[in-house]
Amino acid sequence: MTTLLDTHCHLDRYPSPPVTLAAARRAGVAVVAVTDNPDAYRRLRTQLGPRANDVTVALGLHPASAAAAAPGQLSRFFRMLPDTEWVGEVGLDFGPDITAVDRRRQRTALETILDHEQIRSKILSVHSRGAAAETVELLTASPCRAILHWFTGSQPTADAAAAHGLWFSVNPAMTRSPRGRRLVAGLPLEQVLCETDGPYCRIGSRPASPADVPTIVSALADIWKLEIDETAAQLARNVNRLTAATSPDKA
Repeated sequence: MTTLLDTHCHLDRYPSPPVTLAAARRAGVAVVAVTDNPDAYRRLRTQLGPRANDVTVALGLHPASAAAAAPGQLSRFFRMLPDTEWVGEVGLDFGPDITAVDRRRQRTALETILDHEQIRSKILSVHSRGAAAETVELLTASPCRAILHWFTGSQPTADAAAAHGLWFSVNPAMTRSPRGRRLVAGLPLEQVLCETDGPYCRIGSRPASPADVPTIVSALADIWKLEIDETAAQLARNVNRLTAATSPDKA
């Protein structure tokens, strides 16, 4: 069975991360466990113990997280950066409750992260709610491998991001909504990955979990008019390209 990858899951927000991981293993799904701040990253790594082949903990600095905004957190982030292959969740969040001061703080933090000398060797999972154009502008100016997580920006902004070699991770909510399906249908197949954003994204009345990634594959097969096996193989090739690259393909 092709191993699938959930590139964006908040594993530390489930009642029992080991139980959630066990279900993912049975479904043939590996997990990138994103975190909101350096302390959460450290705690989850300690809880999971030595890294298994099917779970990677990503170092995060979520733009809307109060903990991430606390003094000293960016310095802690950079101290831990050498220990991780994946960075996430980082980015911009310009939601309706975000002040102008918070916007400036977020942008400064993201610019500082993207300017770091080690960022070329990392894979980033990037939040862009309410700030798609600004986020894509910063990412396309950086030599990083970046995935736009749960992208809700405009089609022209998505097209610009794709043209610059950025990636997109697709979750169940995106495959259910007409707007999300149109956006996914317009993306290059070679730059699409899976995510659940569990437990925040839901399937019916329950939180999504990494074991639901095969459901996303099935939905993508329907959108792309491909067989499920062919879709899974395409997604596996995409993961291999992403993880093997030393820097993004810039058009």
